[in-house]
Amino acid sequence: MKLDLGCGGSPHDGYLAVDNNPLCNPAFLHDLNVFPYPFEDNSVDEILMNGVLAHLDDVMLVVQEMYRITKPMGIWKITVPHYTKSMQNPTHKRGFVKQWWNLVNANHPRKSEKYLELDIDVVKEKYIWMDNASGIFSVMNRVFSTILNYNSLFTDRFLSFWLGGIDNIYFEVVVIKGSPYDKGIAFKKRLMRR
Repeated sequence: MKLDLGCGGSPHDGYLAVDNNPLCNPAFLHDLNVFPYPFEDNSVDEILMNGVLAHLDDVMLVVQEMYRITKPMGIWKITVPHYTKSMQNPTHKRGFVKQWWNLVNANHPRKSEKYLELDIDVVKEKYIWMDNASGIFSVMNRVFSTILNYNSLFTDRFLSFWLGGIDNIYFEVVVIKGSPYDKGIAFKKRLMRR
């Protein structure tokens, strides 16, 4: 089963739509701020969330619930607003940086600040300087996005401000849950995708 959590008015093909708005005609009418979600443990192969996490009340509870319903070796495809642009939308409750996964990832070497200990691997992370760019801005978007993705710490602290902010960050996360998984191969794939 593949879920589009918080699909809004445009659910993606191949995914079951989950939303709290009946006008979207979702397959599952559910408020993502209400727990538990109406899915069994380890029942979901893939979760798509496009711009949804910034609107929800408790990101840690949402991620924990996503982890509960995702099968071992399941995939999350998540787009979130970067913190430099997140407050342009008055319904956003927060913005994000690439490093936020470190706070929930049991496999990340930094152990000092952990809110959750999820057995996950972030296999792709990409800054998107300007979402829906066209014309000359699409060329600028390709150039600036390439530069921004070179070093996330430098980007979050300096470059993002020099370029007027970053619209979004895209993540792909593998939910390992104790499955046989070669992080070395995943790391090599991550390098090839950049």
